Amino acid sequence: MLMEETIAKKMRYKSNREFDKQLMSFLENNYNDTDLQVERICDALIMSRTHLHRKAKEYYGKSIIEIVTEFRLEKAKTVLTSKTKIKEVALQVGFKDAKYFSRVFRKKTGIHPKEFIV
Repeated sequence: MLMEETIAKKMRYKSNREFDKQLMSFLENNYNDTDLQVERICDALIMSRTHLHRKAKEYYGKSIIEIVTEFRLEKAKTVLTSKTKIKEVALQVGFKDAKYFSRVFRKKTGIHPKEFIV
């Protein structure tokens, strides 16, 4: 392997790792924002929408929307208890509509949020 290829691979790995770190940090601080837009993620990571989508697909194999949704659902799993209402959980993790949250939760996990609690 040529030296330039090795350096390029190491730089890409480092930049991908940095991308992951920055994206996860942003999501950790903003996942509960019901008005979160892709443009805000782009602004925070200082990259164009096209570049963000390309990096997300390259690093995670998913769209940025899928990444945000899955992040929110993982957070929802941690706050779903028998004492919380689905609507409250939905809002806590950034979904405006409890029915939409339930539909997405069921689609991704195979069970309704109420079933996850029990």
